[in-house]
Amino acid sequence: MPRKEAKEKQLEDPQWYDDDNLWLDLLTPLIDEDDSQAERAARLLHKLITEIQKPDGAFHVQCCLENGRRVVFPYTRFANDCKRLFIESLDAPEPLTLKAIMERKRARSR
Repeated sequence: MPRKEAKEKQLEDPQWYDDDNLWLDLLTPLIDEDDSQAERAARLLHKLITEIQKPDGAFHVQCCLENGRRVVFPYTRFANDCKRLFIESLDAPEPLTLKAIMERKRARSR
C-alpha cells in the first residue's frame, strides 16, 4: 500500500521525491534481501551529498543520476513494452514508427 500513497502524493505535491515513504518503498525490498545493501545505499547517498557541495559537484551528481536512470530503464514496464513492440515489428515488412504505434493504441482503446 505505501507505493500507492507515494504515487498519490507524487500527483499532488511538486516535491514528491522528498517523501520518506517513497524512499522506504524503493529501498525496503533491496535491504530486506541483503542488509549490507543498506550500507551501500547510505554510502552512495552520502557521496552524492558531499559531491554536490563541491564546485563542479552538481555536474558530477547529475551525471551519476543520469547513469542511474539509464541503468534502471531496461527494467521498467515501458522498456519492456518497447522491446515487445520492436520484436513484433520485425515480422512486418516496414519498420515500426511512433505514428503506427499511436494508431494501434487508439484502435485498441476503442
